[in-house]
Formats: sequence, structure tokens, C-alpha cells
Amino acid sequence: MSATGMDESKRSRVVAILLSALPGSGHVHWGRVHQGLCIFTLFMIGSFAVLNSYLLVLGHWEHVLRYIGGGLVAGTVLWAVIDMSLRTRPGRIEAEAALRDRLLRQGIIAYLHAELGRAEEAFLEMLRIDPYDPEAWFRLAVVACRRGDSRTAMRRFARLRRYDVARKWDWEERCEESRLRERKRRSSPERGVDASSPAEQKTAEMTV
Repeated sequence: MSATGMDESKRSRVVAILLSALPGSGHVHWGRVHQGLCIFTLFMIGSFAVLNSYLLVLGHWEHVLRYIGGGLVAGTVLWAVIDMSLRTRPGRIEAEAALRDRLLRQGIIAYLHAELGRAEEAFLEMLRIDPYDPEAWFRLAVVACRRGDSRTAMRRFARLRRYDVARKWDWEERCEESRLRERKRRSSPERGVDASSPAEQKTAEMTV
């Protein structure tokens, strides 16, 4: 499932390449939302420059702005189409899927052996393949929980909620977050509550 909410089985290589005629649209269709928005922003800046060269700017700068804007527009169109053509090649998709599965296995094995550093490295490598992979974000959050880094864990759980549009990891996330909150509650006693042991509390009561 991509970050746009589209099932990966419904993504079309042809549609993605055709949409890239409007730079960034094909990347959004393929699930690369942030990259698509960056490409589209560059395209709009170039279009704005060309438009202003005809409407507002006169003289020598008119041609300069037109050439710069036109080059930016043409460059973003070519960049979007070529990048999407390469990114959606069947061979590349299969290779990335195989690499993801291998990294997932490595990360799980390292986690089960309490090698949290190696596990985190493997899951981070999964994000290099797909920055919106919900399972990678979930497992990274769990690693942070086991390390006691609640702030990082909560940030990663927030990313998981954003990208897990199918809510596949909803139950697991709630369980881990409840455990995290319980650990925080135990490690941070409420104000006014004595954090001493039951024996110490009983001794204090007897001396009153």
C-alpha cells in the first residue's frame, strides 16, 4: 500500500509515465509523494517565470527569464518522465522487493537476538527502498521502545499512522503505545505519590 492510499497491485507503469507529462503527478501516483511535490514545485517556478517574461518583464531580462523558465520547465518534464520510466521497470521492482524481504528478515533476526543496532540499520535500509513502508516504521518504533527512547518511538508511531492507510498495523501500534505509556507512568511517579517501596511506606506509617 502506497502513501497515497493506492494498493500497489493497482499502480500502473503506463499511467505513471503518462502522468509524468505534468511533472510530479506520476511520482504521486507511484507513492513518491514528497519527491513528486518537489518536482511539481520546480515545474511551477519555471512556468511562473515564463509567464512573467511575457506579461511583466520587459527589455533584456525578458529573454533571460524566458530562457531560464523554459529550461526549468523542459528539464522537469524530462526528469519526471525519465525517472519514472527507470523507477517502474519490472526488473527494478522485483529486485527492490527481494532486497526488502532480505532486509526484513535480517532486522527481525537481529531484533530477536537483542542486537538493536543491527536491527535498526536493516529497517532504515528498508526505508531507502520505500520511505512510506508502514512495516519498516512500525519495527523502527518498536526498536526505539525497547531502547527506552520514548520520544523517537512516538515520532515513528506518528509516521506509521500517516502511512498505514490500510490500518494493517493499527492493533500492534495501539498495544506498543499502551506499553510505552505504562512504562513512562511507572518510571515517572505522579506528584504527591510516594515512590518508596511498600516496606518503607509501612515503616514510615508506624513511626507517625
